[in-house]
Amino acid sequence: MRFISLVLISSLFLFACDSFKTFEEKDIIGSWQGEKWSFTFNEDHSCTISQSGRVWYENANWRQMMFGNTLEFVANGKVILTNVTVKSVDATTLTLELRPIIGSKITTTETHKLTKVE
Repeated sequence: MRFISLVLISSLFLFACDSFKTFEEKDIIGSWQGEKWSFTFNEDHSCTISQSGRVWYENANWRQMMFGNTLEFVANGKVILTNVTVKSVDATTLTLELRPIIGSKITTTETHKLTKVE
């Protein structure tokens, strides 16, 4: 019985540690497309953001910065979004979590799975 308990506790610990994985900016470089949002992240930190197929504020000079798993988006030198978290990334899928912005019509956290565009 103790052995089974030890195995279960060890498994839970290993699973929990994996959920704290920190991703690097190089992991998200490329173009990603989802149902609602699309992103292109470039190595020079420039990026393009599209919502529902339309470039988001196309006259803005967008830049992305990553701090741990948090993405920060800057437009024309001003921080616009800091409430985006990289939840997972692999060769084909990027999962982002967008938390509500104060005063936004969106009041719940949204999770978006994006597919790598070649």
